[in-house]
Parts: sequence; structure tokens; C-alpha cells
Amino acid sequence: MEANTRKLERIFDQTITYQVPLFQRPYVWKKDENWEPLWEDIQTLLERHFRGAKVHAHFLGAVVLEQLANSTGSIESRQVIDGQQRFTTLQLFLMAARDLACHHNASKYIERFTDLVANRRSKIDHDDEVFKVWPTNSNRAAFRLVHQAGSLEKLELALKHRPEFDERSNNIIGAYRYFHGRLTCWFEGELDDDADVEVLSRKSIDDRFDSLWHVVKDCLQVVVIDLDKDDETQVIFETLNARGEDLLPADLIKNFLFRRAASDGENVEKLYDDHWREFETTWWREEVKQGRIFRPRVDVFISHYLTMMTREEVKASHLFNAFKAFVMQSESLPGSLLVVPRTASEHIAQLSRYAAVFKAFYAEGNHARLETFLRRLGAVDTTTVFPFLLYAHAELVPHASAEFDRILVLLESYLMRRMICNLTSKHYNRYFVDLIRNIDRNGVLDAVAVAEHMAKSIADSIRYPDDQSLSMAIADLPLYNRLAQPKVRAILEALDAHAHTSKSEVQPLPSGLTIEHVMPQAWTEHWPLDKTEFTNSDTGALDPIKQQKAQQRRDRLVNTLGNLTLITASLNPSLQNAAWSKKRPELTKFSKLNLTQYFHGAEADHWNEAAIERRTAYLCGQLIQIWPTLPQVEAASLQRHRPAAAVQASAQLPLMGALDRTIAPAAQHQSGEVPALARYTGNPPNAFAQQVIQALVAQGFTVATTTQGPNEERKTLRIGWRGEFIGLMSEALWGRKVPFSCLYRFPKHTGRDTVAKAPQGFDKHAFARQHGCDPDLLHVHTDYSGSYLWVQDLATTLHLMRDWARKIDGVYGA
Repeated sequence: MEANTRKLERIFDQTITYQVPLFQRPYVWKKDENWEPLWEDIQTLLERHFRGAKVHAHFLGAVVLEQLANSTGSIESRQVIDGQQRFTTLQLFLMAARDLACHHNASKYIERFTDLVANRRSKIDHDDEVFKVWPTNSNRAAFRLVHQAGSLEKLELALKHRPEFDERSNNIIGAYRYFHGRLTCWFEGELDDDADVEVLSRKSIDDRFDSLWHVVKDCLQVVVIDLDKDDETQVIFETLNARGEDLLPADLIKNFLFRRAASDGENVEKLYDDHWREFETTWWREEVKQGRIFRPRVDVFISHYLTMMTREEVKASHLFNAFKAFVMQSESLPGSLLVVPRTASEHIAQLSRYAAVFKAFYAEGNHARLETFLRRLGAVDTTTVFPFLLYAHAELVPHASAEFDRILVLLESYLMRRMICNLTSKHYNRYFVDLIRNIDRNGVLDAVAVAEHMAKSIADSIRYPDDQSLSMAIADLPLYNRLAQPKVRAILEALDAHAHTSKSEVQPLPSGLTIEHVMPQAWTEHWPLDKTEFTNSDTGALDPIKQQKAQQRRDRLVNTLGNLTLITASLNPSLQNAAWSKKRPELTKFSKLNLTQYFHGAEADHWNEAAIERRTAYLCGQLIQIWPTLPQVEAASLQRHRPAAAVQASAQLPLMGALDRTIAPAAQHQSGEVPALARYTGNPPNAFAQQVIQALVAQGFTVATTTQGPNEERKTLRIGWRGEFIGLMSEALWGRKVPFSCLYRFPKHTGRDTVAKAPQGFDKHAFARQHGCDPDLLHVHTDYSGSYLWVQDLATTLHLMRDWARKIDGVYGA
């Protein structure tokens, strides 16, 4: 047999047919396990090339082919012995690229991509020879349908007449739909990082096609193993698909490094004993969770190590190729704290050094602050900070452990504050790689340098939430149900640990604790409302509107931080819905947690809405101490690190999350309950819409029924400030599968009561950059009447509404 690395263009551009034999299984690749990881790899290459960065060749795996005997005059044919799933998927991806080139009238690329999925008619004698890859029998009809449709729209139309294809062959159809959708989003800029908006805004569709073609032509590579006539095809097929344990990337790296070390004349036996033997123990080969999947711990470590060394994101699924490229091409940067090894033996020794650092992360009793950080990191559910942890720990511990601990406080505060504020975590990979790059470039690793980097990050997708943002998220929004229970538990456990005093015994929390609502969620039987709040003092009659407000206020407050505590699981059933007169003694008698000591005091004698709000404010103050705000950075130091354009923009635009100082104090302290929706005829707002309405009202905005909408029905809610119309809410938005909180009203000089459409040529990325918010949380909806901006989450809604309020106050006077 013969094995060669081949670029995708060389494999598919020739006149050839790759046939999948009948005995192979049908196409079974799926989105989560296969398409999505493949797309993420391709997208990474696309983004790097599109930004003008250097792009390395990317290994897609191996295929095994057997030459078939061809009749005279027929085109060359090869049988796919192994790798048909990969080949079929790549063809479906290329068909999507071809069809989008047609959609955008990119004639040059139409021809290029067509040549990769179809043999020219002038070169073939039989219709089936037009296909570059011809799947196994059960997939051929669906594959032909996709191949010939030419667009997603035509495919969907054809499926209406042949629904059996969609049901029986949905993996073929589904793969095409998936890659067509991902490529469409990428071409429209919806997947661009908001940090690159300014640079990418100058790029055209043609530039995007150029990047796509470059990646397909030069970057995607496959190892092609060609069998000759003497190879036993069936034996090879069975061996490739045997049930034996797969080689780990770490095994391939070991083989690569030790072969090079041997050729360098090194004592490989000693190298193994000194530096590699540890990697072959059970602990290193145990599978651990990384993102959505499980990988051997040694591969996870090497992935973190390589990310640290290369200052680039490295996927564990392609670890060996990335490591090999690092060994062959990398060199140390001038002034860098990270020294790149020059020989195979140095690479082995350095891997061993950082492996000891990584293993120390999991050693109990060695470093209390690191143990606390890693325990809370588990609640955040991200491993993206590990490359930086490796970097900082190796440089600072043990000689500067106090400085390392100060950095841990910054990292933990950043991650926990963002978690509480419900801010996205999808940019953490790049954020922490940039942190390594920036600190290493400056040659100083300490807490001040980390704080400076964090202070520069003002985009909502990566910013460090300030005290006001944190306080608003805790006070205005329910914590329970908004965050997953492990996240809520981590917050409560941190509060309990912080409550230790010199008189309280410091001991680990017992396992099996559960989150308990002090006032139960099912409060109606034993926790009656205070009727004086909604009874007319003159007539003694109940006011139903005030009663509804009181109920809504309580329903919101029972899920806020001030009404939550931790108790032992065995105690929970007897406590859940009991009245406070019975529940309080049990809490104070049986629960020895520091968190419940609050309930011994006079402030908990009566547990009602006011008591919950008092405790929420108290605990919020504790959280600000646990996870402090970003230290003040010298202005001159910060300005040196910021582009002039960013300094000018930040001086003119408010930061998201900053409390609007023009809002009247009385408005700031409103209870936030859902207002009575007079004359409203639509379905009642769902839980998500109620959260939005409560938060808006709490900040002094009005939310009232309007005739705006189809047929002037009263099924729409208008958001207002000082009598001005600034946004809309309706079931058409909050009732969607992915709900939207509001429609943003653009400023308009005429038609004061009409919905202002998005301006001609509206760019949501530019809008997001201007307003300091995440473009992924904005959606431009277009229908027959025009384009409108929908806002997805509560935090962005509050931010944009406050921005409107500032503009209105500027006109009327604060």
C-alpha cells in the first residue's frame, strides 16, 4: 500500500469517481458528534484567513482506497474501503458552497466548486459518473437530489413532492442543510467576533469566497492510503474497524518525539524513565469532561499546553497534527516568558514540567485558594482558563504564590460575575488566549497586568461586570431557575464560606446539601398575603389590581437570592411549605451552616417581601466582597494599551450595565411587579415576558397596552419613557421557540406613534459596537413592510432602553 497526504482539491478536481461499496453501512454522521466539530474546524481556518492571519494545513483524517478495473473509455474509479462517512460529508459541504456561489452570482467560484463535486459532462459516458463520490445504494437517491437541486430552496420544494427522502435519508439531507446554514451565517457576518467588526466591515462577499476557496484548496488535507493488487482488502478493512482501543493523540506524539530523539542520538530509555513514564499511568488516561465531550486527561492537558505555547486555540480532536506543526515550525519570541524547546528531548522535558503543574491542580491540601477556584470553576462549567492557569502557576508558584492567588481572585471574580449577570461565555477561548499573548508580550506577569487587560475589555461579550451590573442582576432578576442549580449552589456555598468568623468553626460543607426557598414557591396555603396592601381603607373592599401586583411581586421575590439558603437533604421534606412560625425554629435548630445564622436575628422575625429584599441587599454586599470589582487601573497605563479609536468611542458611549444616573431615585426603587395591563386582549405574558416587564418597570419605564399591531388589536405592549414610545413587546416575540424580549424603536422625526423600521443598509454589528452590546443577541427581522430590530435577552433590552432614556432626558432635561 501507499500513503500520501493530499489536499482536497487534488483529490476531487480530477475526473474520477469514488464509489462506496454496497456492503458498507449507510451515511450515519450526525450534527453534534460529527458535522459541528468539522464545521468548527473549518470556521477557525476561515476566520484566521479572513482576518489576514497565517493559516496552517489542517488534517481531516484518512481514507483507504482501492483501484477498480475500468472498462476501456470509462473514467477512473476507486472503491472507498474506509472513510466514506468523511468523503460524503465533504461532498455535501462543497455542494453547499457551490450553491451559495450561485446565489451570490460569484461566477469564478461557481465553476471552481462545481469542479470539486461533479465531473464534466464532456468527460463521461454514463450519468452516474458525474458524481465525484457515489454513496452506498441506500443513500443514492437522496444524494442525487441534493446534488442536482442547486439551491436549498429548490431542494425544499422537491422534498415536498418526495417526503420519503426526507424521512428515510435525513442524514444526507440534514448534512446539506446544516452546512448550507452555517456557511450562510458566515457569509452574512453573523458568526464574526464583535472584536473584529471594524476590520471585517471593509470586507466584501468576494473576500469571503476567496477565504473559503483558499481554505478548501490549500488547507484541508486528507491522508489517502492507496491499496495495490496484492493487499488483502477485507483484512485491512476489518483491522481498521476493529474494536481494539484507539491510539490516543498522546501516543502519536510520544512516537513522534521519541523517534526524533533517537535519531538525535539521545538516550531514549532515560528520557522515558525521567519524563514520560508518568503519562502512561491510569490517572492520565482517565476520561474527563471537556466541553460537551469526554477525552483522556493526557490529551486535555496537551491541548491546554499547546494553546499556551502557540497562543492559538487548539482542538483536542486534531491534537497530533497541531503538536507536530508546533515542533516543526515554532520558535521563541524575543522577550517571551515562554521558551520554545529546540530539540525533541527538550520538548519531552518541558511537557513533563508542565504536566507536574497540571497534576498539582488536582492535589488536595496543597493550595487552598487554587482548590476553591477550581471548585467554583466547575460551576461556571468552562475549561478555557486552564492554558492561562498553566502559564501563571508555572511562573509564580511557589516563589510568588501570593501574587498567583491575587490573580485567581481576579479570574474567579470575572467568571462568577459574568455568570451571575447571565453574560455569554462563548468568547472565553479567545479571551484567555489574548490574555496570555498580551501579558507575555509585555513581559510582566502579575495581578496588575491581568487587571489592565480586563479593564481594556469593554465589549459586552467579554467585559468585567461592575458592582452596579452585579447588584441589578441580583436584585432585579430571579436567581433560581434563571441559573442552573449547580451555579446557584456555588454562589450560596461561597456566601457560607465568607460568613466564617473567628468564633465559627471552619470546616468543609457537608455533601448532599439542597437549595431551599425560605418562603416556599407554593406559598398560598401557609403564607397569606398581607391584605392591608390591597384593601381600600375607606370601604374595606379588596382592590383586585393591587392584589394581582402583590401576588406577582411575591412570585418574583421568592426566587431571588435573599429567599434562598442551603440545608441538609434529610431536612428538606419537612420544611418545604411550612409556615414561618414552624419553619424558622427548624432552620435554626438543625442547620449549622453559617448561611442560616442570619435567621437567628431580629431582621428575620417576620419573613415577608421586605425581609427578602433586605437579605438580598445584604448578601449582594457580601458577594461584592467575595468577588470584588476590578481594581482601579492608572488612566495613563490604560490609555497606552487602548487604540485611539476605542478611547474616543468609550468617552462618547455609555458602558452596558452602568446604572443610568438620570433615572429618578423613586423610579429606581419601584418593586418591579408586572403592571396591570388595562384593556389588553392578548394571551397573558409568559414567565420570560413577565421578567422583562418587571425589570423595565423597576427602572421607571412604562409598559402599557397599545393598538399598535395587526388590525389595531390590543395585543401589543408599548415601552415608554417620559411619554415617549421607545419599544414594543408582544406574544409574537416572547412566545417564539427562541423568545425575544422586545422590538427596538429607532429614533424617527415623523410619525411619533409609529414603529420606526431599521434604517436603509442597517448593520447590526456596527449598531452593537456603537451601543456596547453583543450582536449575537440582536436579530434583524425582515417582512413585507421592512426590517425591524428584535432584542433577545433582558440585559441587552435594559441597556438599550436606558440609552433611549438618556437621549430623551437630554432633550427634556434630566
